Amino acid sequence: MADEENNADGKDASKKGGMMSLILNILVAGSAIAAGFATPYLISGGSTAEKENVNDERKDIPIDSQNLEYHEFGEATANIDEPAMTRYLKVQLSISMMKEDKDEIVKLIEAKKILLTDWLNGYLASQNMDSLRGMQAQNRLRREIKDQFNSMLFLDGVERIHGVYFNVFNVQ
Repeated sequence: MADEENNADGKDASKKGGMMSLILNILVAGSAIAAGFATPYLISGGSTAEKENVNDERKDIPIDSQNLEYHEFGEATANIDEPAMTRYLKVQLSISMMKEDKDEIVKLIEAKKILLTDWLNGYLASQNMDSLRGMQAQNRLRREIKDQFNSMLFLDGVERIHGVYFNVFNVQ
């Protein structure tokens, strides 16, 4: 009879321990999920609603060739990543932006030109012949350069550079 009481108490204790373990696991998992959702908010430094308001204001202005201005960024040359050959890529870029933003953006580009050119040289040097062939490859390069320039120049997340164009694109 004493064994039955000890056995019953042992089952209750193991049930309580198992239940506590389950509750603890749920709390830890919930905290991890909450941290995953909160991290982008904390890193961005504020609510996305503030950034969306800025983007909403800019959406009112239609982007067409009438509203765009162009700025010649300049030239970049880099040896491409080809093992048995000495090949290089030479590009000359122009950048498009809204007319009303041109003066501000050009000043910012000129102030950070060393950083932008350094990144561009490294990026071009990481390309190989396969990644440079065809129109799709050039479109990908334009898009990735535009995205990187926007992220390096504008910390508020608003894309003010609307296009990157190759005036020269030579692989030799």
